[in-house]
Amino acid sequence: MSEETGLERADRLEAEGRHEELVGQLIELLEGEGDPARRMALYRRASAALEGPLGSAEDALMVSLQAFDEFPDDGHFAEWLARLADGCGAWHRVLAAYENACERWQGEPATAATFHRRLAGWYALQGEATEVLRHRLTLSDLDPGDRANEDALIDALEDAGEWAVVAELWKGRLVKATDPGEQAAARARLVELYEGRLNRPGDALALTLQAFEAAPDDARSGELARLAERARDWQPVFSAYEAACARFAADPDRAEPFHARLVGWYDLTDQDQAATPHKIWLAQRHPQDPARQRELAHLFEAQGRWAELKDLLCSQLNTLADAPTRVRMVLRIAQILEEKLADPQEAFELLGRVYVEALDGGLEMHLEHLAERHGLFKALARIYRRALDRTFADVGEAAALHLKAATIYGERLGDLRRAADQYALVLQYEPDNERALAALGALFEAEGRWEELAEVRRREAEAPAEADIRYRRWLALGDLYREQLNDTVRAVEAWFKAQEVLPDTSPVLLRLLDAYRETDRWEASITVLRKLAKREEDPAKQAKYVYAIGIIQRDKIEDHYVAVRTLDKALEIDPTLVRAFQAIDEILTADHDYARQDRYYRKMLVRARQHRLDDALVISLARNLGEINRSRLANYAEAIKAYEIVARKRPDDRPTRALLTELYALEGDHQAAVKQAFSLVRLDPTDPGGYRELARRHLDAGHLDGAWCASQALVVLGQANADERRFYDEGRRHSTAQAQRSLDAGDWALLTWAARSQAIDGVLLATHEITGPLLARTPKALGLHPRKDQLDLDAPSDLGQILKYTQQVTGVTVASAWLSPTTVGLGVADLWPPGLLVAPDMASAGFAEAAARGARALYLASVQHILASGDPDPLRARQRVLGVIAASLALVAPQLEVPAEAKLVEALGKLTAGRRADLEAAVPGLPQPLDQGVEAWFEAVEHTANRLALLVSCDLATVARLIRDEPHPLVGDPATRLRALLLFAVSPQYTELRKRLGLNVPQR
Repeated sequence: MSEETGLERADRLEAEGRHEELVGQLIELLEGEGDPARRMALYRRASAALEGPLGSAEDALMVSLQAFDEFPDDGHFAEWLARLADGCGAWHRVLAAYENACERWQGEPATAATFHRRLAGWYALQGEATEVLRHRLTLSDLDPGDRANEDALIDALEDAGEWAVVAELWKGRLVKATDPGEQAAARARLVELYEGRLNRPGDALALTLQAFEAAPDDARSGELARLAERARDWQPVFSAYEAACARFAADPDRAEPFHARLVGWYDLTDQDQAATPHKIWLAQRHPQDPARQRELAHLFEAQGRWAELKDLLCSQLNTLADAPTRVRMVLRIAQILEEKLADPQEAFELLGRVYVEALDGGLEMHLEHLAERHGLFKALARIYRRALDRTFADVGEAAALHLKAATIYGERLGDLRRAADQYALVLQYEPDNERALAALGALFEAEGRWEELAEVRRREAEAPAEADIRYRRWLALGDLYREQLNDTVRAVEAWFKAQEVLPDTSPVLLRLLDAYRETDRWEASITVLRKLAKREEDPAKQAKYVYAIGIIQRDKIEDHYVAVRTLDKALEIDPTLVRAFQAIDEILTADHDYARQDRYYRKMLVRARQHRLDDALVISLARNLGEINRSRLANYAEAIKAYEIVARKRPDDRPTRALLTELYALEGDHQAAVKQAFSLVRLDPTDPGGYRELARRHLDAGHLDGAWCASQALVVLGQANADERRFYDEGRRHSTAQAQRSLDAGDWALLTWAARSQAIDGVLLATHEITGPLLARTPKALGLHPRKDQLDLDAPSDLGQILKYTQQVTGVTVASAWLSPTTVGLGVADLWPPGLLVAPDMASAGFAEAAARGARALYLASVQHILASGDPDPLRARQRVLGVIAASLALVAPQLEVPAEAKLVEALGKLTAGRRADLEAAVPGLPQPLDQGVEAWFEAVEHTANRLALLVSCDLATVARLIRDEPHPLVGDPATRLRALLLFAVSPQYTELRKRLGLNVPQR
């Protein structure tokens, strides 16, 4: 078919609306068509048919992309392809075609740039920032002069946050720019990027400095300061400003802002040295500006440029008309000369010149201090002489200056002659000048010119003054007459002058007293002392004067009777003046006047006790009074009273107890003697002397059993002599070993250890019906067999009989007894109810041992003791007792919040009403702190058990042995428990118990 025929058929098919056949016809025509223009037209027509009548944008896009691939031309296809891609949502195919075109035409930059530019725009529409950036960058390489692309690229890079690349583009634009406005804009944008986006304040500062160096302008100071602060690099800014200062050196008006700015910046960065030249430049530019001059002075001072500061201040000195300001400036210059430039001489001369002109007090003070520090006293005297050459309208001013000159000559230069001349000139102006008189007197005193000194002091004393001043001067004049001129007569006259001014003052009276003593005028001395005592308000001082009178009466007048009364009067005034009583004691001892000595001792003892003087003094007085009555007056009753005071103050003083024992015996009060002898034993239960003395006093009192008990203790201690041993053996033969009745409440009161807590007893008794079964162990736990090991106490045996006797006497019974090979003697079976553990060897034990062990075991097996005695571990035993007490407190006193075992508290909640009432009655009396109270209770139980063992067995030696051998005592070491038992064995309680139970040695 010819071309015309094919196109005609295509036209006919289109006219007939046969669009699918039309598309086929057009494709067929394309296969044979070679002309590019006609091929392009066929492609467009086929694409239009597919897109329009047939409604297939996707097929239209496929035909269009085929045409684009054959004839890549952005101008022909861009709008066409974009429309079709939007219609079918196939942008990726269009973009891929253009990507292929870019690659295809990469060898022809201009053509490739067209496709890259189109792709950048399309990718932007698709939101593909990365692809946009890629094509913009490629386009930048292909066409560097494309300003629009560069702007778009910058925008894309900014959107992507590629600030470093953006900065490089702006940097290139700055380099290429020729227009000043464009350059300024590019530089400003770069500064913004470096500072705000890239955190490169140093680069921003460098760009800003480039602009500043091209056209220095202080208006940029704020921006430069900000960038320098951020970059932490001020030096480039300083260098730029320093260069500006140099650049405009010939134009001060233009240079001044830069100098001023550098001063501020250097001060801000603490670079005083660098700021200095600029401050000097500013000060020199404005010489009439006081603020600039002060700033320059401060600068020199801060930098230690003292010579320059001194010259600056000196240049200003002559311009000062105000005198106070001029003086202050001179003082400052002098200080710099002295302290900073080490030239005190020049400082002194400067101060001196100004002082002679004005006689300023402040300058005078500084001159004196300067002379003091550097030894410039000759120069100071010379200045005073120059100042004294002037005419003075005020004689007081002249006198004062002469006085200063005199002081310098006398005290500093040692020129006493000139000093005296100057003081004389002072007195010409002011005859009563006190300072001149005093100084002149000091000169005479220093040279030992006593008569001349006395004349000066007399003039001082006669000069008008206050009464107390004249009094002191006459007093001192009298001292001078007496001490230096040895003229007592004139001294007394001067002192009487002082007394006329202020009558009967202590210093005058004391001096008169000394003068009278030196001349042995004792009656006159007493008269003065009485005056001193009368005017004295302080009792301690008044008593000392009276004491002095008594000593004179004793030693000088030798009237002992009056002296004692005077000394006693001193004690009435001040009972603490013990030396006065010592003097009385010495007088009466020397005179052997013991009756009077006794009276004064009693009197002093009353004073000491009334005024609560030191116990050591009271004890000493009482002891001495007792000795006077015992050994000198044989008044034993009074001696006893005195020694009893000592004993009350010092209960542990054994010598005093021994003396009281002897004195009560001499008085026939044998009961009191026994009591004192027992005190000796209580103070040291190991000393045999105390038991021996106690035995002797019991015999004196007719207490045969008490003497026997003391002898028994000596036997046990191994200290009994033959007579004491015979007495002990004889008493054993005549006494009975078995009690005649059971113990009653009164007996237990005598037997029980005094520190035992009744409250703890009450708690344990009230709770035993619960705690006993709850805390007890089984026979098996104790290693006991219920049939094999249980003993029948009713079966005939010596041990059974002794235990029955022991139970009868103590009133304590047990429910069972068990044979236990591991037990020593008799122990406690922690069962419920409690029982006894019996060692096999107890079957052969004698009465004393069986009775002692039985009494102790029964006592410890009682219901209130079983918690303490049932566990051989002392720590666990205490924890058991404390646990029960804590649970009891938690039950009846929950407000105390005492921690306790919950199960035990719950168990105690089952107490009967009566037992609970007993518990509530006992709890308030529990000791505090509780752990210490429980420890004291354990101690009381242990000692009471030992006492009971002694009482039932009547054998101290056996009980002492058992104490030493006891494997599980509740408390204490054997020595402590034995000492406690020994003391009880000779105590009044024990002898009383023996008497009550019929165990005592009968009277012969």
